[in-house]
Amino acid sequence: MIINKFKMITRINKRYYTTSGAEILVKQLKKNSCNDIFLYSGGANLSLLDEIKKQKINYIMNVNEQCSGHSAAGYSKSSNKIGVVVSTSGPGLTNLITPLLDAKNDSVPLIAITGQVPTIALGTNAFQEAPAIELMQHCTKKSSQIKHIKDIEYLIDEAYYIATNGKPGPVHLDCPKDIMAEIIDKDLLNNISIKFTKPLYYKKLEIDKLKAILHLINISKKPVIIAGQGTNNCSNILREFVLKSQIPITTTLHAMGVFDETHELSLHMLGMHGSVYANYTVQDADLILAIGTRFDDRTTGNLKEYGLEAKQAGLLNKGGIIHINIDEDEFNKIINTDINIKGDCSDNLNWLINNIKPIDRTIWINRIKKLKKLYPFNYNLDYFDQIKTQSVIDMFYKKTQTIDNVIISTGVGNHQMMAAQFYRWKYPKRMITSGSLGTMGVGIPFAIGSQLANPDSLVFCLDGDGSFNMTCNDLATISKLNLPIKILIMNDGRQQMVHVWQKLFFNSNYIATDNFNPDYCKLANAFGIDSYKIETKSELDDIFEHIIDTDKPVVIDFKVTPDICLPLVPPGNSLSSMILKLDDKEKITGIVPS
Repeated sequence: MIINKFKMITRINKRYYTTSGAEILVKQLKKNSCNDIFLYSGGANLSLLDEIKKQKINYIMNVNEQCSGHSAAGYSKSSNKIGVVVSTSGPGLTNLITPLLDAKNDSVPLIAITGQVPTIALGTNAFQEAPAIELMQHCTKKSSQIKHIKDIEYLIDEAYYIATNGKPGPVHLDCPKDIMAEIIDKDLLNNISIKFTKPLYYKKLEIDKLKAILHLINISKKPVIIAGQGTNNCSNILREFVLKSQIPITTTLHAMGVFDETHELSLHMLGMHGSVYANYTVQDADLILAIGTRFDDRTTGNLKEYGLEAKQAGLLNKGGIIHINIDEDEFNKIINTDINIKGDCSDNLNWLINNIKPIDRTIWINRIKKLKKLYPFNYNLDYFDQIKTQSVIDMFYKKTQTIDNVIISTGVGNHQMMAAQFYRWKYPKRMITSGSLGTMGVGIPFAIGSQLANPDSLVFCLDGDGSFNMTCNDLATISKLNLPIKILIMNDGRQQMVHVWQKLFFNSNYIATDNFNPDYCKLANAFGIDSYKIETKSELDDIFEHIIDTDKPVVIDFKVTPDICLPLVPPGNSLSSMILKLDDKEKITGIVPS
């Protein structure tokens, strides 16, 4: 009996003093403040899933890995938290390529952890093996494979650092299942583990360049600010700078709300479907201050004709194009600029705020006010009770404009651009959408991630029928978790933006742009979600009054009339050459927008 007791104690102590690769990894995630994980199960990640449950981390199982990845991105986009997604090997990994590339292109910090076949089977074309590092290195900031159990703590800490420092983005970690299942003595692990040390970072401002910028601000007559996503985390500082400098501001898609769009100095969004007054102002400005943006092609138009007034002023040392960005690789990549400053936007803006003097810009601001009156966003109804996507968004804004905690996700297409045009954004990180990659189907998973990261917010998914159809099965996740997300489907039966391009650039040779849609109300009901069908303008007021107050998920099918999204900067044209009204007889030449 004594020997048996001794053996029992020995077994207990051995279990207590050992740990597994999966346990180390999950504990390290928790040390990095990971409270929620979006995941999908598979044979290669079972050890990880086992530990996630044992360590009581909240997990969300979407309907597939792509939705899990987009939800993790929505989680990051709408908050200062870092989304984490876990998938299995093979197709589990390849299903993450789209959400990770979308996150990389839109600078979204994300941690992706994938299962992998055992190390002994690597390179043998084993069941559900995929060349993870080779596939992922092009759609992440870094892709690594765990080679030894001692490296796990280091690689997790490094992943968080890389994802969030400099230009944010996704980081991928591939986990062979034998290393996840491996057992090691804790004391031995402590002796051989490598610890990650954050590199020292010294915030050194380029004072001479800042003084040169300050001088140009003081002497310029027609300055404008273009604010990008890099300003989202310093919106209060940016607002102070705008008000003190009295410089009008326009934003990219991802920076809407970084400055209150109801303010007279706001020019709203610029670019291909941006405001007429923003595009005209940029083209007419003698000084362009591009802060936290990268001169995306949809914001510049024809590069040879971009900012000619500012370029000329730069040659005369009376203005120019200024670029402040965290990523120096963006400098002179698309637009040649006069002064470039690498660094955090907030540090540089604070210096400018502390040194700038008030300047009277009444003439310039009054000119912009006239442009805003002459060229407002507008649309036409063919009859009184007709509804279009713009009229739905109009009413949506009227009903929610006094609510401070509204977050809106969108898919990609006309409804996305019209949301940018007809909703007035007052706070950053409130429009959660896909920009550079233009990924359809992100609306629902982005909304799921946003709601989980911001449980006290009122989350809407404003989707087009084409985008909604791609991930509508994730209604199951919304229903299962009883997330109070309101899904507004702009149902025009088409992929309308592409349909319009076929009309304009391909002589109305329509192909593959008509949608065959289900009955969305029946679909929602099948998932246990309340639904409504709206077909007339007179119904809009009541439906929004009702859904705003409900604490349950809701799907609304808006039967909207297809329309063109205007203004439109045709390909090859400058920002000042916009289509403001469509003439059916007009022939438009050029390469179709991508």
